[in-house]
Amino acid sequence: MPLSFGEWLRRNGGGSAYEYIKYLVLALREEKGSYTLHELWAEIRRQQERDKRLRHVNKRMVARAIHELKRAGRIRVRRVYWLE
Repeated sequence: MPLSFGEWLRRNGGGSAYEYIKYLVLALREEKGSYTLHELWAEIRRQQERDKRLRHVNKRMVARAIHELKRAGRIRVRRVYWLE
């Protein structure tokens, strides 16, 4: 189970919501192996309900984080919506 935003902030000594989204993408990949964009967005929504500091996170920010991780070779994206 990925860390909550508050726990992630404590462990890292601070950070941004954007950095947390990148962590979440990688943590879900470690946990599940591969998953859909829909599953990622559902997890982000759950985290937003728990912590209001994530309320400004939107799909554009998530897409940017995925693109950055993909270009760095940290994840693969298949069929537009399937992440591994």
